[in-house]
Amino acid sequence: MAKYGMTGEVVVREPRLTRRRKAANAIGRVSGIGINQTVDLSKTSVGDLNTILTLTFVDSAPFPTDLENLDGFFDYCDKMDDIERGNADRFWDELCKAVSDITEGRVDPLGSFAMGSLTTNSD
Repeated sequence: MAKYGMTGEVVVREPRLTRRRKAANAIGRVSGIGINQTVDLSKTSVGDLNTILTLTFVDSAPFPTDLENLDGFFDYCDKMDDIERGNADRFWDELCKAVSDITEGRVDPLGSFAMGSLTTNSD
């Protein structure tokens, strides 16, 4: 995180079952799924869905990873941009690439390794 003017380490890994369930619950709330399991797309925020899906893979980080309330994560990103405009976008791109590498099998999901300022870990 030092290259973004921040401290700490981000650990990215294949999410555990409990983390995936929390993500599914958060997505259900964001997408407006009703009691009868229908989706009201007028209430769906694609940006929030993408953020929830990506943060699901974050095991530990110096920022809040609460999938139910994304404000803490976005506040942290704003602090990165206060240090240097564009830091949050560069960090987000790097985080998305790490998640993509895991989901597309480009990295061993059972290994632990560093990718840029991120650490991928699937213990």
